[in-house]
Amino acid sequence: MAEDDDRAAERSGRTGLTVERIVRAAIAVADEEGLPALSMRRLAVELDAGAMSLYRHVPGRAALTALMTEEVFGEIRHPVPGPSGWRARLELAARQERSMYRRHPWVLGVVAMTARPPLGPKVLAAAEWVAASAVAAGLSPVEARRVYVTLGDYVQGAALYELVEARARETSGVDAATWWESRLPDLRALFEGGDLPTLAASVVGVDPSAADKTLVSDEGFEFGLARVLDGIGVLVADRARGSVAARPGEDAGQTIPREYQKVTSVLAGAGARTPEPASGPDPTEDHPAATEDSGHPLDGPVAAALATLGRRWVPEILYVLHRGAARFVDLLSAIPGLSRRVLSERLVLLTEEGLVERRVADGSAPRNDYRLTARGRELDAVFRALDGWAAGGDARERTTASE
Repeated sequence: MAEDDDRAAERSGRTGLTVERIVRAAIAVADEEGLPALSMRRLAVELDAGAMSLYRHVPGRAALTALMTEEVFGEIRHPVPGPSGWRARLELAARQERSMYRRHPWVLGVVAMTARPPLGPKVLAAAEWVAASAVAAGLSPVEARRVYVTLGDYVQGAALYELVEARARETSGVDAATWWESRLPDLRALFEGGDLPTLAASVVGVDPSAADKTLVSDEGFEFGLARVLDGIGVLVADRARGSVAARPGEDAGQTIPREYQKVTSVLAGAGARTPEPASGPDPTEDHPAATEDSGHPLDGPVAAALATLGRRWVPEILYVLHRGAARFVDLLSAIPGLSRRVLSERLVLLTEEGLVERRVADGSAPRNDYRLTARGRELDAVFRALDGWAAGGDARERTTASE
């Protein structure tokens, strides 16, 4: 009978149920009472609807949890172009994810307790933004994915510490400072034995009221985040120097060819040294005698600009956009041999450099396209000169043939 009432209400539109409304109500329950308190029956009471009505919109609790996870991950914003540089972008991503876990601590039980989390478009968009930032810094896609996992592991671990401490305070009524203070007599007795000198020295003069700051404070989070990013920075620097070490996920014997090692190091930025060939000078190259005036190192801005423009496919992309705005598919068709993955990576790089922007084109059928920014337009003179030079190709070929 109740089921018939549900169907009649749904046909008449009286229930007002939608997937969006159900998901929002479920998130509110989980935020307030935790995920274990959430059930389809509990949610039906919250929505003043029959339990069977919910199943016509959401197949079950597992599907509902996945939709909830998608919704809260959608709160993480991925600004375009976003901060400049991979480190600032990863810092932003980490802080946004941590804030999301603070608002919705239940989601940690969905994504941090398993190697098989929900994989919807909004969850993957967060991963893509971090991974693309790492690729733009010079890492391989495999390394970039592992950077995302490493960063996520740290953020989730820090958020779990906060969640566990919050629950401990609620159940015991004792905060961390009070708990640590109660343990001090036992700790002092252990330290007096002299077997734990480093730990003993680390707490000398420490106020018990600050005992929880290492793990659950903003200060503690930022310290750990900085150390994680320092480690990623070492990998980025290795790649910029043209390191020949095998990258994760690649064969140990797959190294950067010798003739490319020098190019990679020159384009890496100011101060990068060109590694000497392992087997000595190339006999096919000219090696003028070194003098005090030989060679002028590139300054930082020039080296950085060359590092950007020297990436494969970047000049081609900029040239096409110099002709006018283009959609992603237009760029793919205009540049033979360019893959979707590499195009995505290069567009992220050019967006970070402030050369390209993504905009919604006006019209009856709005569409996303890419175009040069004002800074990117500063290269127009270069491409016009290239057009003129290319147009003179026939004359050059005739001159060469007559010589």
